[in-house]
Amino acid sequence: MRAAAGDRLIVKGHNVGEHDTDAEILEVRGKDGGPPYLVRWSDDGHQGLVFPGSDAVVTHPAHDPVGFADGLEAELTWRRAQLDDLALRASLAEMEVRHRVDPILAAFEERLAIAVQRVSEVRTATRASWLMRAAVEASVELVKEAAAEAAAVLDKQA
Repeated sequence: MRAAAGDRLIVKGHNVGEHDTDAEILEVRGKDGGPPYLVRWSDDGHQGLVFPGSDAVVTHPAHDPVGFADGLEAELTWRRAQLDDLALRASLAEMEVRHRVDPILAAFEERLAIAVQRVSEVRTATRASWLMRAAVEASVELVKEAAAEAAAVLDKQA
């Protein structure tokens, strides 16, 4: 690995969802551009001495614009793959939630339908009892009228 001041050090994330970290190389302290490197990390600006491992890549934006562009393209492709993975995980999570919620909703809808049916039956029974009560009351009135007429006829005959 060879670097010069002004180059970028990119350390790949080790796990899915873990982002890469990058730093600007401020000084090269090793022989012939080798490590260690004094770097400034882009995410928080702190400086430190780094001995990069196999997960690190040096890009040379000032010395090799084509290589730098290739590095950026590879980075973009990797980030797109991460986004696709996150979208897939979100979709799977949504499916899991639906898998758990759908039976609950189905049971609720079934119970609601039963409750609506029972309310309808009660209304029907209540209407029927009102009709029966009205019929009984009408019958009582008719019996009273018939009794009054019979009493009047008997009074005339007496």
